[in-house]
Amino acid sequence: MKRICKFSTLILVSALLVSSSFAQGKAKGKVAPKAKPAPVKPEKKLSPKDPPAKGEKGAIIVNGKAYSKASEVLVKGGSTKGAAVEHGDSSLLDDVPNVDSFYIGKYEVTQEFYEAVLAGETVSTKSGKIFELDAKPSSSLEKSLVKGETQKYRPVENITWYDAVNFCNMLSKKTGLEPVYKIEINKIEETKVGNYIEKHIMDATVSINKNANGYRLPSEPEWEFAARGGDASAPDWSFAFSGSQSKTYKKTDMSSPDLDKVAWYVYNLTTGKTGKEKVAKDTPGYCTHEVGLKAANKLGLYDMSGNVYEWCYDLGEDDGERIVRGGNYCSSARAATVTAWDDAPMTQHHSGVGFRVARNAK
Repeated sequence: MKRICKFSTLILVSALLVSSSFAQGKAKGKVAPKAKPAPVKPEKKLSPKDPPAKGEKGAIIVNGKAYSKASEVLVKGGSTKGAAVEHGDSSLLDDVPNVDSFYIGKYEVTQEFYEAVLAGETVSTKSGKIFELDAKPSSSLEKSLVKGETQKYRPVENITWYDAVNFCNMLSKKTGLEPVYKIEINKIEETKVGNYIEKHIMDATVSINKNANGYRLPSEPEWEFAARGGDASAPDWSFAFSGSQSKTYKKTDMSSPDLDKVAWYVYNLTTGKTGKEKVAKDTPGYCTHEVGLKAANKLGLYDMSGNVYEWCYDLGEDDGERIVRGGNYCSSARAATVTAWDDAPMTQHHSGVGFRVARNAK
């Protein structure tokens, strides 16, 4: 599919990021000190006599428990032929006539929910070696937490694309659904971080069963369809940002006060309001924020613009890369538009990239 503009070029020009072309975090092969997380016991399996779990509408139940800020929303499929949108990048949906109905995470996957699904779980490589993956991989630790926010509700990050699809399979198994991916792991990288050993899937052969009903990463067309409100006939379809219109935003603008309603980005990290200058990297608040603190879009989805980039399933322009969408806490307004995109190596992991889950609606 032809692309007009790859966003990483603009991000490099703005010098917002260090460790990759699209997010500030750990440089590849370099890690910052990280405290060893306390051991977590796997969730107790419920028996048929246990009472049903309760939670917000659409809550994803894992081992009988509903976790806060871990729920899904039904996106009704339909035509993508609405108002033309050019927010610095051509809309991907110009080439996709229809999108089928699907479910998508209301929030980016939180640190708590990621840990609940992965804690105590093991994977094996093709050579037969067994590993217990890192259930607490995030590099945004409590010492960077903004006052009044909750650490466990910050988005999980510092995960590879392979880690994300593995999480989706684990979640499918814990919710009684058919896993979408067949994953043959070739390599798991172990990196010592202080007294702690991080483990990431760095190479695997992944195939997809598109008919399976389990959890998966959203496709890029699904992501954009959801970010734009899921209704091509509604005004939201042409909004520059997910859930926020901007009558003044121009595609060359690095900042926009219209983002303050829905997103955390490099110009509003400390106060929530856009300033004249981007927030410096060493400033308190230059970090991810608790999910769901800004306003949702028309579908009730939070943080589709800003906070962390989100892995999609789709291949990028270069071999070994996958699409990321939405912008992050250290990117500009341009990266947070509903049409902006980038791609990254599947092995990339740092503080600027997380994900949300999706699954088929039928």
